[in-house]
Amino acid sequence: HVGHHHHDAGHFCLYHNGFPVFVDSGRFTYSNSYGISPKSHNTIMVNKLGLVPDKPERYPIEYSNCCNSITSNDTGEVVFKSNGFSRLNKNILWDRKLNFTDNRFNIQDNITGNGAYEVITYFHFNKGIKIKNKSKDVLSVLCNSFEAKLRIDLQTPYNINIHFGGESSLGWQCVSYGNHVPAYTIEIVRKVELPEKTSFMMEWV
Repeated sequence: HVGHHHHDAGHFCLYHNGFPVFVDSGRFTYSNSYGISPKSHNTIMVNKLGLVPDKPERYPIEYSNCCNSITSNDTGEVVFKSNGFSRLNKNILWDRKLNFTDNRFNIQDNITGNGAYEVITYFHFNKGIKIKNKSKDVLSVLCNSFEAKLRIDLQTPYNINIHFGGESSLGWQCVSYGNHVPAYTIEIVRKVELPEKTSFMMEWV
């Protein structure tokens, strides 16, 4: 496990011309544990669980340990792989592929295995970015320096929740210790029968 024990495996941040777009929502205070949870990062949860238990030291090593890998190549592809969800079912494996081109950013999630599960994907955006529904499967991502479309391609029906401020922990970005501001979070929830493949494409216009 990483030293700071944040549950950020599979998480990424993305900058466009030096401007942060996808971000870590941050930790408000040390007494608030939301900032270390999977749902505060650009990652996934299965049956409301992250890749490792919230407090792995409470469990046997063979239950909480997992194998993760990150590889990249000259084409601009980054691949993350993990068997962390195998504590739910030994056959579950997750791989996330990130692909970059001049005007596109692709996220491909592949979860292999079998059985029925709830899968939630989280995307956190930097303050100053606005998110608007353009159609059922397309969202507009807007700020002063660019405009983009986020396309969602899922095999199964899903619900999308857009958070911005409010009472939920989602929809906030910590900009300094003890100081947070409203910022958009997208939460995509669906019931799946594994295996499942999903694709998200950010295209600048």
